[in-house]
Amino acid sequence: ADAIYRDYARIGAVLQVPAGLWPVDRAAFDAYWSAGLGTLGTDEATIRVARELLHPRTVPWWARACMPLIRLVTTGLLPAALRGSFGLPWDRRRQRVFNIVMRLLAFSYPPLPRRLRHAVKIRYLRKLDAAS
Repeated sequence: ADAIYRDYARIGAVLQVPAGLWPVDRAAFDAYWSAGLGTLGTDEATIRVARELLHPRTVPWWARACMPLIRLVTTGLLPAALRGSFGLPWDRRRQRVFNIVMRLLAFSYPPLPRRLRHAVKIRYLRKLDAAS
């Protein structure tokens, strides 16, 4: 987990987050995240961006086919207050399905080959290295 955090810190740097603003480790990130959650809000622009991310129009068919699951997991991982701010639907049924999906992922993810589990991260880190 610490190695993954360090890898994603590189992505933060490419996104122009100054190194001094990126939390130095996972514990510092947890503190930063907890403090920041209380300050988050939404407006028309953030709601529009969320809608575009969760309902993309220009993605391959296979990505569109995955979007209901991606929307469920993304929405389920958000704190309830943010779900409400974004107007994302959530109810008992969605919570039950989310819980089932998370249990399935917890069971099926660890046995996957490491290379497959980290394929997306590795791909983007290579692109970042090539661009540097």
